[in-house]
Amino acid sequence: FVMGTTGGNPDKVAAAAEAAGVYAVVSPQMGKQVVAFQAMMQLMADNFPGVFSGYELGAVESHQRNKADTSGTAKAVVQSFSKMGLDFKEVRAAAQVPCALPVHVVAC
Repeated sequence: FVMGTTGGNPDKVAAAAEAAGVYAVVSPQMGKQVVAFQAMMQLMADNFPGVFSGYELGAVESHQRNKADTSGTAKAVVQSFSKMGLDFKEVRAAAQVPCALPVHVVAC
């Protein structure tokens, strides 16, 4: 089973797949490089909690002009960084990047 969206309840889907005895990939992003990056971030968060305490970090996301909210991919990355001791808050920016896409900023 593959679920590549931020909709639904990933924990519930994973539990149902496990109960059915099937493999499941539940991720807000299906690009293999992004999935690998998120897996690495989760591994870091689990093994090095608080490693970035006392530091500041910002994350910038760009999307199509009509994107209504911050992507699940960005939220997952921020969640991992939060476990590593960084405090984030979401900030909407009206700034434009050179390719004319609106920028959604998640920053400390």
